[in-house]
Amino acid sequence: MASGTDRDPSERSDVEPDEMIAPAPLLAVGAFVLGLVLDRIAHLGLLPKRWNRRLGIGAITVGVGLVGAAIRRQRAAGTSPDPTDEPPELVTGGVYSVSRNPIYVGQTLAYVGLALLLDRFWPLVTLQPVLWYLRRVVSREETYLEARCGTTFQQYRADVRRWL
Repeated sequence: MASGTDRDPSERSDVEPDEMIAPAPLLAVGAFVLGLVLDRIAHLGLLPKRWNRRLGIGAITVGVGLVGAAIRRQRAAGTSPDPTDEPPELVTGGVYSVSRNPIYVGQTLAYVGLALLLDRFWPLVTLQPVLWYLRRVVSREETYLEARCGTTFQQYRADVRRWL
């Protein structure tokens, strides 16, 4: 299990919901489209096609499954997957017992899987700023949850990894 020290001290945690650039899925789509444009300029393949297909489909399947399981778990708890909504309670069961951020992990896996499936390198490059931004958003969310849930969140953070 992860320790509670996986927070990068250089991360800012002051990104407020109304300051978010855009929802994570929209940022990912924009980054992917930019990667496809760059790929048209200079195509760089990734792996042999048979591996791209297998790994891509596998990553997409696992990613979509994680997102779906996380959303189902949130709805069952009466919460919303929208990061700007205040959750009525801390969701810790199901996929949330493996990752504190299964939706972001699932979206990233599906994104990488699509890049592999299409044999496109540049979308992986354009994903990096999105991941950097998501780290800031998650840090802000964790600061909020710690203030709201106190020792319950501190224990959850100590027991469950941020990503995987």
